[in-house]
Amino acid sequence: MTVNPVSYNESAGQEISLIEMMTVLREGSKIIALMAIVMALIFLSYFSIMPSSFESEAVFLPPNEADIRHFKMPTSLLNEDDMVGVKEVTVDTVYSMFQRQLESQHVRRQVFTELKLHERFQSEVGPDISIEKAYAFFSDSFSFNFPSKEESAMASPKVLLAVTASDGAFAHKVSERLLQLAIKETISMFFSNIQVNVARQKARIEADIKSLRDGARRNRLDKISRLKEYAGIAHVLGMKEPLLYKGGEQDEVRQSITDSAADMGEMYNRGYAALEATLSVLASRENDDPFIDTLFELQSKLIVLDAITYENELSAVVTVDVPASLPIEPTGLSGMLMAIIGLLVGCFVGVFYVLIKHAAQDVQRPSSSV
Repeated sequence: MTVNPVSYNESAGQEISLIEMMTVLREGSKIIALMAIVMALIFLSYFSIMPSSFESEAVFLPPNEADIRHFKMPTSLLNEDDMVGVKEVTVDTVYSMFQRQLESQHVRRQVFTELKLHERFQSEVGPDISIEKAYAFFSDSFSFNFPSKEESAMASPKVLLAVTASDGAFAHKVSERLLQLAIKETISMFFSNIQVNVARQKARIEADIKSLRDGARRNRLDKISRLKEYAGIAHVLGMKEPLLYKGGEQDEVRQSITDSAADMGEMYNRGYAALEATLSVLASRENDDPFIDTLFELQSKLIVLDAITYENELSAVVTVDVPASLPIEPTGLSGMLMAIIGLLVGCFVGVFYVLIKHAAQDVQRPSSSV
């Protein structure tokens, strides 16, 4: 039995050993190096023409309880009935309102207008860019990371704001202004709510006071009408002094009997002199307030409501954990890293090219016969 050497040699020739591969790569090292340099230059060229991107970040935490005390209605001298319709202000409600203002279109429009960003985008993108398209580009530069439900349950859920722009100082300026306006709008909204609540409470209390005064005035006028009738009766009867004065009884007895007569609707027994004196006093009275029992309490509540002040500088809707940063280096990959990636890609392409070229030459080389 004989072995066909040609068949064996052809099978072995189709495989490349590790030593042979290293030899092939060494022989093609110049091509690999050239490929690596070319790719590094291509990556660096792309990096040089690619617009730089700078990112300004800020991190916020919820406010402290003491910071939001000016947003709350005073509870002193105000009972539960007085607080009907007044929503409770908590740290969570203030923090949530700040988050809504931070991403609101109203605040963004203010920043866009104040910083004259339409003109900026006209110089960067083109003079024909519309205001709405420039605003769309501007809105895309924002990135928010609000706490999830699980994070919100934590003691200090964080909010991350990131503003991206082609200039680091500009990104920082936008980030700071956005924060300032969000805080300002949140404070303004809560103070507006307080003003509305205070006005509503004052209107209700003032209406109650007016109702009490009107009632006291009506009661006084009704009493005057009755006393005039009794005084007329006393004149007809010729009773100038109380009936029991003529009997010479003791004062306490006279008073007791006279009061009994008054309770029975017989006040004319007091005599027209006393009745007319009482009429004169009631008719000349200009103020019934001292005779209204609950008036002082209501007026005290008005004093409390009038004393409410709106001190913006003492209020805070957020705790700034990390202020808006001023980016020095652009975000993304650096030039050196891009060059390294280009070298690695070039080496891979060079090795692949050298090995494919060697394999193609082996296929084209004619087999020797034995």
